[in-house]
Amino acid sequence: MPVPLRVSRQAIVLPGALAASLFAVALPVYSDAAVLLTGPITPSEVSGFGGTPFTLGLPDGTYGVYGLMSAERDDKPCYIASMAEDVNDSSGDSGAIKNLCGGNATGSEMRTQFGDIKFARRTFVRALRVCMNNDNNQMKGFQIRGRGIDVNGNVIDLPPRHASLAGYGMSELADLNAPSDERLRCEIWKKWVECPQGQIATAVTAHFGPGSNPRSLTGLALECRAVSKSE
Repeated sequence: MPVPLRVSRQAIVLPGALAASLFAVALPVYSDAAVLLTGPITPSEVSGFGGTPFTLGLPDGTYGVYGLMSAERDDKPCYIASMAEDVNDSSGDSGAIKNLCGGNATGSEMRTQFGDIKFARRTFVRALRVCMNNDNNQMKGFQIRGRGIDVNGNVIDLPPRHASLAGYGMSELADLNAPSDERLRCEIWKKWVECPQGQIATAVTAHFGPGSNPRSLTGLALECRAVSKSE
């Protein structure tokens, strides 16, 4: 199996405009209670369909995943990146990329994340689901749910937070605490997969379909670890 690409924030080289937008600048966190990522790595199920797996990030490290970005080439979702930061220092951004495009991705980016502007610091992914095309062989959207670490080191699920949409039907995608993004031909939303209670995603496993590059993403899964207060 190919070795997953693991890179620091400074080392990532992205095609075109993607480079300017993937990682947000964050201020260091000094006053919040320190926490530890402990225990074994717990893999989630796959949302979508399993294929050739590639792990994005270091599941046993000190980073939590706070967002995802994907791009296409020739209408195939062949590029995926995770966004992560140190659980005790929001300036310690990192990321990992898997590119099976056979070159630079040429389509517009698809991205969803918990950023420091709209969400509290130390908010990380706890669950995700993907959207597939009608043929169920290409990922065309994703949505995430979060779990926050408060100033005292407690782990708290983000509750549903709906916008006021008088006169309109409400759907899961309208949950402001569960950001999503999708492309044309996003037709079938697959099941949610989730980290166990008290755990956050520390890495993402991307599944790709067969064939030559560009190869399409077919599913995503989470690698999770428990969050514990530091002694």
